[in-house]
Amino acid sequence: MRTWTKYCAGLALLAGLTPVVRAQAPGAGAAAPAAGGAPAAAAGATGAAPAGAQTIWAKLGLSCDQIKACKARFCASPLGGLAQGMMKPVNMFSGGMFQCCPAVNPADLAKPPDNAEGAAAQIKKDEAEAKARREAVRYLGTVDCNR
Repeated sequence: MRTWTKYCAGLALLAGLTPVVRAQAPGAGAAAPAAGGAPAAAAGATGAAPAGAQTIWAKLGLSCDQIKACKARFCASPLGGLAQGMMKPVNMFSGGMFQCCPAVNPADLAKPPDNAEGAAAQIKKDEAEAKARREAVRYLGTVDCNR
């Protein structure tokens, strides 16, 4: 038991002493170009990744548009409603920090306002933004207007 305690304390100390953890530089893994050879040919032969940051979702074949569509389908399903309902007690104590689905469906906002669903979505959006507007007006009430 004492050895385990020492091991955990050393690991915590090592983690605390590491100020920054950095990833490998993009070109550090590529082999050095051959003498007199073209660097582009050497990089292509090693199979280096293309420039630009890739997410884990991009590596799995899911683009941002596909992820947004998947989230919209989840939020429209009964399972999404269940997940949102289960998060209500957590959101009550956290101030709404853990919301998996938006309050207003973006597809409903795209509908024309003369449609009942489009008008209801606009009203929901205005009600959701009302709290932020009230906070902004309260703050403006505290600002000195003499300047």
